[in-house]
Amino acid sequence: PFDLEKDPLTRITLFQKADGSQIFLYVAHHIISDMWSLAIFMYELNQIYSANGQNNLPPIEFSYLDYARQMNRELAGKTGKRHLKFWRERLADPLPILNLHTDKPRPPIQTYKGLTETAKVDSATRKKLEKLAEQHGTTLYALLLSAFKVLLHKYTAQNDIIIGTATTGRTKPEFAPLLGYFVNPVALRSDVRDDKPFTAYLAEMRDIVLDALEHQDYPFNLLVEQLKPRRDPSRTPVFQVMFVYQKAYLLHESGMSGLAVAEEGGSMKLGDLTLESIAIEDRVVPFDMTMLMAEVDDGLGASLQYNTDLFETESARRLLDRFMFLLSEIAEHSEKRIGEYTLMDAGEERKLLALLNNREEHYGDIPSIHAAFEELVQKDPERTAVVLNDKSVSYGALNARANKIARLLCEKGVKTDDIIGLSLRRSPEMIAAILGILKSGAAYLPLDADYPAERIRYMAEDAGVVCILSDNETGPQLNIENIPLINIDTDIREDLPDSNPNCSMTADNLVYVIYTSGSTGKPKGVMVSHRNLYNLARAQIKTFRITEKSRLLQFASISFDAAASEIFTTLLSGATLVLIDKATQASGLELMDYIKKQNISVSTLPPSVLRVLPAEQLGSIETLISAGETLTPDLAEKWCAGRYMINAYGPTEGTVCASAHGFTEIAGDTVSVPIGEAIDNVRLYVLDATLSPVPPGVPGELFIGGMGVARGYLGRPDLTAERFLPDPFSSQPGSRMYRSGDLVIINRQGKLIFLDRLDQQVKIRGFRIELGEVENQIKNNPQVKDALVLAYGDRDKKLAAWVVPEDAASFDKNTLIFDLHKILPDYMVPGVVIALEAFPQTANGKIDRAALPRPEAQRRQFVKAETEQEQQLVEIWQEVLQLEEVGIHDNFFDLGGHSLSIVQVQNKISEELEKEVNIVDLFRYPTINALAKYLSGGGNGKETIEKSQDRASKAKDAAARAAQMRARVQRRKP
Repeated sequence: PFDLEKDPLTRITLFQKADGSQIFLYVAHHIISDMWSLAIFMYELNQIYSANGQNNLPPIEFSYLDYARQMNRELAGKTGKRHLKFWRERLADPLPILNLHTDKPRPPIQTYKGLTETAKVDSATRKKLEKLAEQHGTTLYALLLSAFKVLLHKYTAQNDIIIGTATTGRTKPEFAPLLGYFVNPVALRSDVRDDKPFTAYLAEMRDIVLDALEHQDYPFNLLVEQLKPRRDPSRTPVFQVMFVYQKAYLLHESGMSGLAVAEEGGSMKLGDLTLESIAIEDRVVPFDMTMLMAEVDDGLGASLQYNTDLFETESARRLLDRFMFLLSEIAEHSEKRIGEYTLMDAGEERKLLALLNNREEHYGDIPSIHAAFEELVQKDPERTAVVLNDKSVSYGALNARANKIARLLCEKGVKTDDIIGLSLRRSPEMIAAILGILKSGAAYLPLDADYPAERIRYMAEDAGVVCILSDNETGPQLNIENIPLINIDTDIREDLPDSNPNCSMTADNLVYVIYTSGSTGKPKGVMVSHRNLYNLARAQIKTFRITEKSRLLQFASISFDAAASEIFTTLLSGATLVLIDKATQASGLELMDYIKKQNISVSTLPPSVLRVLPAEQLGSIETLISAGETLTPDLAEKWCAGRYMINAYGPTEGTVCASAHGFTEIAGDTVSVPIGEAIDNVRLYVLDATLSPVPPGVPGELFIGGMGVARGYLGRPDLTAERFLPDPFSSQPGSRMYRSGDLVIINRQGKLIFLDRLDQQVKIRGFRIELGEVENQIKNNPQVKDALVLAYGDRDKKLAAWVVPEDAASFDKNTLIFDLHKILPDYMVPGVVIALEAFPQTANGKIDRAALPRPEAQRRQFVKAETEQEQQLVEIWQEVLQLEEVGIHDNFFDLGGHSLSIVQVQNKISEELEKEVNIVDLFRYPTINALAKYLSGGGNGKETIEKSQDRASKAKDAAARAAQMRARVQRRKP
């Protein structure tokens, strides 16, 4: 390494080898040289060498100092203002972050450790690409750049993409012969969309590149200072990926440009002398990734530099190979739309589909759910089926009670595929009622008594229920005209037979209807068949390692499809189902005690519940299933110790569970816990916008096929046709696949990783919520002119609403929340409501979500320094940042700080406070308050970047909870 204070910034060494050959080593620090400078050096060395050491080169008329002075003059004048105006418009907020999926957790402070992978485009492909570029009036560079952006679009599923590229910086001919660092990166922003023809996108990129080159003289570091983007110490600002195209402008030697891509054995002629390149591995990378390309002897060289703290070599190699494949596809089929390009051939597609779908199990004739249950009853009727607190019911008694309920329903004319509402307190009677409904040939529709009356009425009427089963507790709360109620506490007569009724039905008849949130403002009913549920139960019995001795906790609300999974996976395995009352379920300590007392061995719990329970005190749980929300690696590590843990995934339309990932330990550098692979008889496809499979590492939408695909949406043939599509990958006639709307990737081990939703759907405490439904209900409120609802929080997600009131002076948040509780379940009511005069907008007129007030941290008030040390730090910040006022809770980077100014702060702290602090700690403690406590040794007072951003959330959440509580109290008053 160079010591910039002492060493010369160039080194020249000539090594003499034993065979008489020589190695010429030229090393220059990058701050005084660039690729153009290297070409000049080699060119002039050739001239001197050819002249036998005589220097006949013409004199240099300008120096690098002349260049610097001229640039400073231009930047201070109209030219600089014109450049800045252009870049401000081109890089208007919000700036997108390129979200490449990483193999390792992103370090909180950016690192620069890297490696390089190389590849080559053959001569024939290069010629086709050059011809294509010429036909469209652009350069090979612009074409390669466009292709690379298409690759990043496919790897991130993002449209708005910014990448950096290097410009020569030599915009004036007088600076062409100078040695020095002239390169200036520029940010190239473009919109990459699947429906756009590649040639049309190429034309757009040509214009974008030409515009950027016209304004390349504005220094990038100065631009960052002016833009003041939100700083994240783990990433470079503005762009995180670079594309560089090297060309030997003076020597016209492909061997020269080959040096840029670390090509081993590249050669070039210097008169009678032949030079060969020796590749030296570059282990320092300034960005997440940099793609370097150069013209080499008979093709194009490609070199991918990647950060090894983010990516494994295998992933980098795959990305580079996919790029080579994409270039060959573009060369052959330039007329395609961007979405039509695939990143693998047909043979690889077949292998991938076979890898994902190898879980076929043959059950023979599939019985109805209740017939399968009756078989178990015959084998051991005395075995305990259901437990609640100290009460237990055997399989035989449960079956007998269900038969009586079924007989009554049949007396009342219930027929196959009728739908019966179920609104019962959690008890063994509820389980018997569900079985009784199925034995009558009907399907059940759960109606949670805690739901608002309007929602219950809508679901019952929309489903066309023929009657509702209720009890003494829930019946009085139901008031739905023209729908009869049957009270199982009083209406089930003793004279009803308790033998199994003989009801003719098939596995394709309905077993239940579950309503899920709908984007149009009304929930929609999902129809699930006996075949769907039977396969789920059988698959989960195997996957969850359930035996007759297992004791399963029935935790989920009956209105949630997970309850059906818990109930029937238990009752079709001969195990014991342990019910829990709501009061016990709501208390973390009581829940923990109940699990221990009941000796629960298998349980499905959402991550939000796992976070508040002590893993070490629940040793009875042998198999723990996490579902309904994203399972984070830290939570997985805490809970998997000493037990078998499963991260399960599945939508209601895929019958609860479509995939699962089982594990007993988790690697420390895990970024995302996989959702695993398909359960038995379920097929999974990761597809692009054209319904073509995507390769591992590339995001795609998850489609679910096989025996788990539900019948569709009740009374919604249009929506059913939109979401349930013919399955082109199945050999079974009439097969369908469900479009999940979930963005996933296949990792290096062939497991699925959940990334995000493609629409406005979120999950709160395991419940699926369409944000559009909540927004529509808020917009229907007379107080509100417009509304936007979003989920926030990385782990335990919550809802927040931003509203534009009809009358700001009279607007009352508490009244709005109260009104919402009348029509929405509690989990769908936003906990935070923020009133605005108008929504902030982007340059193209859309709501600027990044500019919305953050729900977890409303803008903090100015707090002045209290201690002498805080005051000293404030003065340092004011001087460095040239600000008149700095509060002790202001964030350094929010005030315009950057990596260079933080070095100034470091030096001033050392000089004026006589304290040593490293750069990493200055990034880590970005407020005066946090830094002062750190410098004073107050470790307990540390305020990291995350804490400084979230510090105001407690007060805000407390206020929101208080408002919710007031609304609940008002709702419950008679």
